[in-house]
Parts: sequence; C-alpha cells; structure tokens
Amino acid sequence: MPEMKWITANAPVGGLRLDVPSTLLPPQNTPACSNMRFINAYIEKGKGSAAFAGTGASALNGKVMKLSEFGNDAGADFLLALTTTKTYELYTGTFTDRSSAAWTGDEDDRFCTVAYNNQLIICNGKEAIREWDTTNANDAALANADDYRPNWMGIFGERLCLYGVYNNNASTNYPRRIRWPVAGDATDWSGTGSGAKDLRTELTSGDEIVRAEPLQNSMFVYGGRSIAVQDYRADANSPFPTAAMTDEIGLAAPDALVNIAGGEHIILGFDGIYSYKGGKAGTPIDAAIHDDLFTNMNMQYINRSFMTFAPEHDKIRLFYPRGTDTTPGHFYEVNLRGMTWTRGTRSFTGAGRYKDATNDLYTMYGDGSGVVYEDDETDLNIGSTAIDGTYETPDFLGEEADQTLINNWMVLYIEAKGGANDKLVVQFSTDSGSSWNAAPLRMLTMTTDWKMYRLDFEINSVKIRFRFRNNVVSETFASRMYKVGYIPGSEVGTV
Repeated sequence: MPEMKWITANAPVGGLRLDVPSTLLPPQNTPACSNMRFINAYIEKGKGSAAFAGTGASALNGKVMKLSEFGNDAGADFLLALTTTKTYELYTGTFTDRSSAAWTGDEDDRFCTVAYNNQLIICNGKEAIREWDTTNANDAALANADDYRPNWMGIFGERLCLYGVYNNNASTNYPRRIRWPVAGDATDWSGTGSGAKDLRTELTSGDEIVRAEPLQNSMFVYGGRSIAVQDYRADANSPFPTAAMTDEIGLAAPDALVNIAGGEHIILGFDGIYSYKGGKAGTPIDAAIHDDLFTNMNMQYINRSFMTFAPEHDKIRLFYPRGTDTTPGHFYEVNLRGMTWTRGTRSFTGAGRYKDATNDLYTMYGDGSGVVYEDDETDLNIGSTAIDGTYETPDFLGEEADQTLINNWMVLYIEAKGGANDKLVVQFSTDSGSSWNAAPLRMLTMTTDWKMYRLDFEINSVKIRFRFRNNVVSETFASRMYKVGYIPGSEVGTV
C-alpha cells in the first residue's frame, strides 16, 4: 500500500489571503474566514460585544455615531454618546439626554470632538458648534461661533482650527477653508491672531477637505484625492503656512483614519488602505484583501466607513458598507504586528474608546437602533445573538500539486479547545468551498483543555479543503494545529 503523506499546519495564524489562489496558499493561511482572530500561535472564534448601560433594553434616540470620553481639569470624567438626534451623558450608569437642542444630521454627518481649554468642542458639519458645559451638564452652543459649520476640527498652534467650513449666515460653503480664532480663546474669531485660509493650490483641483490630523510636528489636511500640510510659525498675522504634499492618495471617509502614536496614519482611500507617514506617497497595506474589499464596497456610501484602533492588541478594524448595504455591516481587521488580516460581520454606525473606573480600556460601538455596545474579552455574543465563527483551510492538492491527480484523503487531525461541551462542526469541500458536505464530517464536543481529535474518512478527489465552524450562542472554539493525511493520486483524469 502506498505510504501515507501528511500536510501539517502548526500555528495556522498566517491570516486571510485573497490575493493568491487557494491551491497555492501555505497551510498557515486561510482563503476564507469570518469572525475569527489570530492570537500568537492559535486561531480563535472572535469575541463579541455586550449591550452597555441598559441600552439593549432602552435604546437611545437616533443612530449612535460616536462615543467620546472627556476629562476636565477638576478630574471629572465624562462619556458622551452622540447620536443623529441627541447628546447623551453616561450618568450613574445610565445614558441621560443632555442636548441643548436636537441634532438633525444623518449617517453622512460625522461628529468630531476635540478637547480644548477644559472644554470638549463638538461639531457635525451641519449644526452650529457646541461645547460640553461641565457646569450645567449639557452641550451648549459655543459662544460667537454660530456662523461656522466645519467638517472637522483640530487643535494646532494653540488654536481651535476648523476645516472645510460652511458659513451659515452667508449661506456659502468654503470646502477648502481653514479658519481659526485667536490663540487660547475658542470664542474670539475676529481678534488679532484669528484668520482664515483657503487651500486653493495645496489640494487637487475640485478636492474638498475631509479631515485634518496631527502627524509628527505638523497638521496634515486630507482631501478625498490629495493631502496638504499645515505648519505653525510664531506670526500672529499668518501663523499657518501650508503646502501641497501629494495628489496620489486621499481620505475616503472622515472616520476611516487611525493615528498611531503621532508618527503614522492608517487611512482608507478610494482605491486602497494605506500607511501614510508624510511625503509624496503612502504605502499600501491591503494587498491580501484589496480586490475583495473594493469589488464589494458600496462606493456610494464609502464615506460612512470608520476605523477603530485597539493599541493594546495592535489591531485596527475597518467597518464598511458592503454590497447593497448603506451603512457598515462588515469589517476587515489587521494585526499590525504581523500584518495579518481577518474579517467579520458587525452592523455598527460609530465607535469610541472608554476607560472605566478601574482604568480598563474598552472599545465602544453604537448601532443604527440606538444601542451602545462594549467590547469585552468575556463576551461570546453580539448582544444576545450568536457569533458565526468559521475558518477554512487552503485547497490541498497533494504533493504533486497537480489538478489532474485524484488523491485518497483519509485522515484529519485537529487540536482544539472551547468551553465545556462546546461544539465544533468539521466539514469538507472538494470544489473550493462552493459547496460543503451536508452532514458534518464530524461534530466535536470540546473541553476547556487542548485536545487532539482524529477524524477518519475516505474521500477521493483532486483537492479538498476543510471548514471549522461554531455558530452557537455563548460558545467558542480555538485551534492551534491540524494535519491532513492522504494517499497520493495515481490515476490521471478528472472527477
């Protein structure tokens, strides 16, 4: 009898690869996965998010667009939930309406918040700028700024800078304008040191300001198709010299940017995900998933995409609208340590970060129904809904990698664990995942300790791939090794 051959995948954490044919992938990579994460030497079903502060039972009014934390000089901390209609404060464990007036925007009107001079300044590009009034606990109008409706704000040169400004009194839009008050005072827009500048030549013709973000010692101003730089000099009459940086990339969505320690931006452009560190070009980082992302992106609503960053795990998530979705319902996640990708499904409209009373940091999300969620390592569901975690192996062809040879696939070892009595469904496909065997090859009942399972079968086919899956409420699974045994093909033909 011919000798059994083995294909072994120790630590299958190479991540999702969609840029290489599935028959050519190393065993450590996957051609398809959903709601999985890669941790050191093992794969694991992704964790979930629990409804926060009672919003699962009593939702906020409007769509949750941003969670913003602010600490004032007196040492008080505030968590605000900004929806399309209201400003809420987390107060004694409950979100309480603190709106001085209703917001009237939608998912296209992204909130921006900046801390400045013991104030939290808030804008959405549509209403007048507001500030969080810590004395009266509401979002009062920012004095003397009623005329301005900026797309974005930033603190630079001791000033509150507005970017892409609609002038309400004159009913005139200045989409390439930077406007600033006097140094140290966000309410004086006419005194010495205040001013405005239009980026007429610094951004590509027809481009508009999407966002500004500090990088190194400058402020970089992103258009949709180009980038300019804003510097500072000690000249009250002209404090902000500007210059064009590049017309090769831009920012597709104001919230789809992550600032990594002030030295690097990860951005979503209209044609890729880039690392940008200044200069004339960015570095694409999305080769492994690029074609799938942009083939399926709903480009009409790409501006509603957003990113989150968990620096403690070095992971960035891009939430985006896929197919016919008008709001984000899917995400791609990249682990910056190894630049490995995974993906999943989540229907969220905004996000933020929150530090609780014990100084634990959490990523917070909000959805279109007014529910706020908190990510936690103990969460195995999204609210009360199960997470569908799936991981697929590459398509194995055998040692000759010949698609005309029929192999006899006979054994699968998998080392796995989960919760006590959690189930792991193992299936196989001989057509690259287009269809799967109706009855599971095996349904494993796992323990909380690592255990090696052996599955015996006999399948004659040119190629084979396996799928590991759990989609049960409050269950999980992990695997750190698998290997496939087969007898090499000796018959030439097709099946």
